[in-house]
Amino acid sequence: MSIPNFSTFKKEVFDRLSDKEKSVLFFWSLFDPSSWEEGKVPKSFPDFLRGRRRVLNVLKTKSPEFKKIIKRDKKFDKKFFWSELLTNYLLTAQLQKDIQERKLQGLLYKNLKKMTFPDLMLKRGSQNIPIEIKGLVACSSLKDRINDEVIENIKQNNKGNGGKYKHFLLLLLFPLCLREDYSRINQLTEGYYVYEDLIKFHTKINCNVLCQCVSEKYNEQFCINNLSERILKVIYRI
Repeated sequence: MSIPNFSTFKKEVFDRLSDKEKSVLFFWSLFDPSSWEEGKVPKSFPDFLRGRRRVLNVLKTKSPEFKKIIKRDKKFDKKFFWSELLTNYLLTAQLQKDIQERKLQGLLYKNLKKMTFPDLMLKRGSQNIPIEIKGLVACSSLKDRINDEVIENIKQNNKGNGGKYKHFLLLLLFPLCLREDYSRINQLTEGYYVYEDLIKFHTKINCNVLCQCVSEKYNEQFCINNLSERILKVIYRI
């Protein structure tokens, strides 16, 4: 069975989620399972088996469609919530909700099941504003990832007369930084805003970077609701 499309997810899952449940799903969606499949999981990492159970339980409880697929497809977790798809579904649904509630003019569009660059695209008036999401648990190769996965893709997508877009939003999300002292959170994320200048320099388009820690336990400052508000503040002042 195939993964349900976005409209099914929004109707059967997202619209029924509490803030606490959204926080659980969003937190666990930001991890890449390849790091622990190879037996290299640092002791500081959370319990991924517990996380898997929590995510599957929320999806099965909310949606009959997801419950059927989870029962039949043993690789569902890798295909859906550890593949960036759940991250993209959640953030799209939250942005749509906030755009509608605030009566803003904006439309999110993109076939989310096609894992291509960028992760999301928001159309505001005549402007297409791409949004790329990076969930980060280690940053030793981040510069290479920005060069290969962001800068090169922008260049490829922006060829031609005037390019497809003039603005770009990069989200750097940290699901583990709350294990640090709260007083250090700004110190942990401050330095990453240098990527705004790096991307502008190489692509000649305006770039905004948003950094945010993400908490599994609902916290107003570190949740998807707050992230969505921050994104819209940036986009609607462009």
